[in-house]
Amino acid sequence: MDSRSIPQISLALLDTDRDELLAQLKHALVEFGAFTINAYDDLFDDNIVALVEDQASQFFDLPSSSKLQISMDKSEGFLGYTSETTQQSIVVSESVHFASTDIDRKKAEPYGYLRVANQFPSKGPPLFKKSIDDYLASMTRFSNTLFDLIIESLDLSKSEAATFSTSNSNYYNRAAVIANHPFNSAECTSHPQSYSNKKDPTLFTLHLNNQTKNPIMQFQDIFGEWLDVPHKSSQIVVSVGKTLEYITQGVCLSGSYRYLAPSQDTQLIVPFYHHANLKAIPSILTISPRLLTIMKHRDQLRSKALRTNFKPESPMAKMILHELIKTDRTVASIHHSATLKTIQDSEASEAVINATNPISKTRSASFIRLSKIFRALDSIVFMNVRTRVADIKLHTLLPQVHRFSEYNAQLKDLLQVCFIWPEFAVLKVDDDGDVVVDSEATKDVLNFKEVGVRADVFDTKMRKWLDDHVGVEVPTISPDQLTLKSSGGEVTKKRGRVEILQKTSKKKKSDALGSGKGLSLLERIKRKEQENLKNHVSPEVRYAMYLDSKVGQVLDIVATMRPDKPHSIEALTEQVRNSLNTKNALGKNEARDLVYHLQKKFPEVFKVYTGKDVSVLRWKDFDANELKKKC
Repeated sequence: MDSRSIPQISLALLDTDRDELLAQLKHALVEFGAFTINAYDDLFDDNIVALVEDQASQFFDLPSSSKLQISMDKSEGFLGYTSETTQQSIVVSESVHFASTDIDRKKAEPYGYLRVANQFPSKGPPLFKKSIDDYLASMTRFSNTLFDLIIESLDLSKSEAATFSTSNSNYYNRAAVIANHPFNSAECTSHPQSYSNKKDPTLFTLHLNNQTKNPIMQFQDIFGEWLDVPHKSSQIVVSVGKTLEYITQGVCLSGSYRYLAPSQDTQLIVPFYHHANLKAIPSILTISPRLLTIMKHRDQLRSKALRTNFKPESPMAKMILHELIKTDRTVASIHHSATLKTIQDSEASEAVINATNPISKTRSASFIRLSKIFRALDSIVFMNVRTRVADIKLHTLLPQVHRFSEYNAQLKDLLQVCFIWPEFAVLKVDDDGDVVVDSEATKDVLNFKEVGVRADVFDTKMRKWLDDHVGVEVPTISPDQLTLKSSGGEVTKKRGRVEILQKTSKKKKSDALGSGKGLSLLERIKRKEQENLKNHVSPEVRYAMYLDSKVGQVLDIVATMRPDKPHSIEALTEQVRNSLNTKNALGKNEARDLVYHLQKKFPEVFKVYTGKDVSVLRWKDFDANELKKKC
């Protein structure tokens, strides 16, 4: 079982422990952006969904000609039937879309065409329309109740939130029935194992399915990992939308989700997209300082690639229309050609700016790559120089840089980073011609209190260099730049190897160059040196052996802690220091290294995530005795 799982919230707590329900809801909104709801019988009837699934199944069984009678390209409101096919023209997914409608719709009203009538086939399932109408009405009421609970759980102003309420005549919600079909791998090699990742521009989206026992979807957590949503009967899956994240200043996470491709039977999913009031003007709600602090700590661990840069257009109706146009440009070209052209022109202009503006070039793939690699390299150097005395060859850090940056970094990348900011550590060239980090000297110049802002320093230096050298590849640092300099500014030569004499060895005499029987004196000295090297254990190896000897005790400590949430490295360090029964006091750095050693020793179980100001350790359920056998 993964150490993180989608929160499950029971609405039965509404009557028994409302405070606990609100606390669970806030945790799900802030830390996950997704959750499941059960025990909702008093608010929603599962029979309504069952009827929709039954009628939709009959609809999808109709001939293609019947389904195309209500093709989406016939609706200016993007309502009706559509399908997705592979390169082999095999239909892998079908869907039919509906929306809440206003009988008294006025054509002249801006964006009134969002409320066009839903399409139904003339000869189709007899209760199809009734099932959809009942579903839309019931889910609208349920969604309004859920939105009120969300506002209450975050302790937000009800009067401010009322701006976005859909409990008046300006509400607009959408629903769909999606049929994902199984595939024959021999016929359809391009079929995905899952469908496209999505982040909806809604307040939130509800996903319903009562026909399968298998997981039908996955959500992406703040670390970028995909978590299965365990399927249970009578449950509603909720994903937070980008609009809710925006109006809560990022406190609520908008979660990316994807549907899993079925392997055997067609699966039906009935999502309900809960939007804000059509006439609402997007605005930021007042958030308590405590919630903003919680968000700040969370975002230290959240992958920047997963963050949402979304600002809805005003009013909400305009945003909804533009999102629909971007999603289906074929339909847009028929009914909204002028608006589509405006959007395309805007996108083209932005592309030109990005292609010609030197400032925009600093955000290119090259910039992002080196920026992430620096963050990884800086953190690794930071962790190593605290405990090491020996110099660190730069190329030996590549595996760790790859793991922390998620880039397959090469030595060239590290040398480019060093070129941009050679002073980030004390660098030199050793006798083998390798670039190394001088651990002792780096300790003296590295300000450990400012490690969190060093990435910003690097980004600033890199932007300036790229702005001054448009179109030029970042060079690698030259060995000449790495020659050590004394405090007086004079260049000193590279240090040669230092031979450490053993207590039993004798100093070589200057006149002892003659030869005796057998090997010469010089040959005997070389042989003796080789024997000493074979028996010599470096300080690094001895320290690693020491950590190995303690790892079993650390496993016993960690095994008593909850695996369902991340634990900060600092908290674990203190736990190890306080728990290990050692004769001499355990140093903080030593205890921290023991915690990090868990990932090095058991990477399949333990994983460290490093944020800007905090690092955490996550792990899967494990058997401490089984892991000890591997030590």
